[in-house]
Amino acid sequence: MDGAKSRKTAGRHKDHDERRETGMSGVGSEASGDASGGELKLHITETIQSLTRDLQNEMKSLKADLKRELADFKDEFGNDFKKEFNNFRSEVNQKLQTVAEDVRDHGARMIEVEKRIEEVESANTELKNALLHTLKHQKLLRAQLTDLEGRSRHNNVRIYGIKEGAEGTSMIHFIDSFLKKELGLENNTDLQIQRAHRSLGPKPQNEEVSRSILVNFQRYDVKDRILKTAWSKKITFEGRAVTVAHDLPTEVNNKLREYKDIKKVLKEKQIRFQTPYPAKMRIHWESGPRTYNNAAEVREDMNKRGFQVEPRQTPEISWEQRLARSVHWNRVDGGCSTRAREKLEAFRRQPD
Repeated sequence: MDGAKSRKTAGRHKDHDERRETGMSGVGSEASGDASGGELKLHITETIQSLTRDLQNEMKSLKADLKRELADFKDEFGNDFKKEFNNFRSEVNQKLQTVAEDVRDHGARMIEVEKRIEEVESANTELKNALLHTLKHQKLLRAQLTDLEGRSRHNNVRIYGIKEGAEGTSMIHFIDSFLKKELGLENNTDLQIQRAHRSLGPKPQNEEVSRSILVNFQRYDVKDRILKTAWSKKITFEGRAVTVAHDLPTEVNNKLREYKDIKKVLKEKQIRFQTPYPAKMRIHWESGPRTYNNAAEVREDMNKRGFQVEPRQTPEISWEQRLARSVHWNRVDGGCSTRAREKLEAFRRQPD
């Protein structure tokens, strides 16, 4: 027991001594630790200062390098830009010189074109005036020719409705006896027929169709008496109606055909009308007679009066109207080049 106590006592003394030694060593460690911390802070401060100086030196070096590189880039870029600009200016000058030459060439060609256009305009105007004069003169000659043709047919009549071959061997004897019989003339009446024949053209294959018979009288009064008598009677031949009419020029007949629908309306309304030579129409209205020069005038007036007359589907266009439609401009004094210069004067740049 005593031994155990003595061992415990000895252990406590040992622990106390260890703690005291430990405390003594701790005090020494703290003193040495304070000395080491100061050195560390000083070392860190020196290291930071060194790094700062190195960084500042590197920044200065980098700044100097950047300035040097920027200066080199500036010089290089300036040289390259000047070189490219000089090349570009040379190309532009060369192209401008080419364009200027083209403009001068085009200007010379335009002057030549203007001159030729002016000549064409002058020639076209002269040709147009000459053509209009020729058409006017041709129209006058045609009217005179139609008048002469109508006068040459003044003593003629045309007979429609007598079948082919009925005249036998002598057309004059057949017509003489036919007119005397159908018109109730005396046998000893001298009709003074100069010529009688079928209208020119091939004989029709259809027997129901026959060519008209042209009869020429020596005297106009005999022809006029035959017409008036024939118009006052109903003439037939072998059961077919026969018509006696004036022998008119083709142009006059074409104009008279334009009155066909007009005549139909006037007959339905029982309005008296006449067709004086060459191709006019005289209508006896309640207000008095009125003469029209062509079918267009009649249609226009009848439509105004309330009569329904349809216009022609394809109205005839004169050559004068066609010529006017084909040329949409008229030449004025001064010529093409003069007018062009006058218009370009408005765009001339005024000096500063």
